[in-house]
Amino acid sequence: MRLKYAVLLFTLFYVSVAAAEPQEVEYDMFGVPTQEIRVIESPAVAAPQNPVEFPPCDDAALLAGVRRLLAEDESKIADESIVARRKRLLALKNADNFAPLAIRSFRPQDNYALANIMITAKINDGLTDDDFAICIGDNPILKRRIYLLLRNINKDGGIRVDVVNYRLNMSPFFIYEKNLANI
Repeated sequence: MRLKYAVLLFTLFYVSVAAAEPQEVEYDMFGVPTQEIRVIESPAVAAPQNPVEFPPCDDAALLAGVRRLLAEDESKIADESIVARRKRLLALKNADNFAPLAIRSFRPQDNYALANIMITAKINDGLTDDDFAICIGDNPILKRRIYLLLRNINKDGGIRVDVVNYRLNMSPFFIYEKNLANI
């Protein structure tokens, strides 16, 4: 009789432990879970009292800053040939046509480098979607989209502008000051 109770208790214990173990999650080659995972959302963060006013994507001072940053970056590269130099100069010349992109319509699959920068800023700086603006432009020479990620960095109107996808291995940035741009 005691053996019967011992087996019964052992079976119940084993079933309860097996049920408490988390299920294995399968991942695809990019490290994204293939199954649905329940995400617990954090409590809503209060919206800032003064929403950030970003310059339009075709703002002359903004585009001049982008060109200046990219020209400085391009000057550090040694040309392999005249054709490579001409291609770099044409790519730089065509890096001035940007249109706004709604933050809500951007998906991480569109550009993982841009998504990484946004997620890092959200986590480290406590920013929300309202603290970002995205400008998108097609560069026919580079044959890829270039993104300008604008984000608020201080209360005095300083905006950090990241140029994403111009160079595949880096995202240079500059600080756009509203006060200096209006002079």
